[in-house]
Amino acid sequence: RIFASTPAYARVIRRSYTIATTSRASKPWKVLFFGTDNVSLHTLSALHNSLEKQEGILDCLEVVVAPQPNNPKKDLKLLSPVVKYSTEKKLIMHEISKETKMKGWRVPSPSTGGDMFDFGIVVSFGYFIPPSVISSFRVSGLNMHPSILPRHRGPAPIYHTILLNDSFAGVSIIDLHPSKFDAGSILLQEKIEVQPDVTHNQLTETLA
Repeated sequence: RIFASTPAYARVIRRSYTIATTSRASKPWKVLFFGTDNVSLHTLSALHNSLEKQEGILDCLEVVVAPQPNNPKKDLKLLSPVVKYSTEKKLIMHEISKETKMKGWRVPSPSTGGDMFDFGIVVSFGYFIPPSVISSFRVSGLNMHPSILPRHRGPAPIYHTILLNDSFAGVSIIDLHPSKFDAGSILLQEKIEVQPDVTHNQLTETLA
């Protein structure tokens, strides 16, 4: 796993925060996480572990999730990996509407107090984050994409990496762009060599 560690995000967040303001640069941050699948899960668990250990990076972590299927019996097997994890860890979740998705969606106020989250962190969420949401974060919105951007911008970058026999794969952390998927400024990027005959699951586990 390349960037599924709080220190990697912490470096980017600290740099972004220092640029934006010096008044709270040394204080922990309020983070709103957007995610869905197993790629998302590794980053969410790293952030949550940091919060639980009181490492001084976060003081609030809440989660935005995609619309979930009807599940009256609350069967965990029907939940997305991020919803299942958030349920088990008792993280506060905000589910977007099945009808309107992110259109008109408003960023909630942090449960720990204050009127704004400092950062939005998006990992394999599957929905475009509109400018109205990005501008609701005190400092910035960040996205982790499992590719060496700009190569394989958009959905299914790991599949494309394998199908096109790329020699290298990687992970990029970028700013959220207000009008395009995966087109923000690259803040941090690392790459690895793709091993022969690697499977999609193996490469996903490494990049996540």
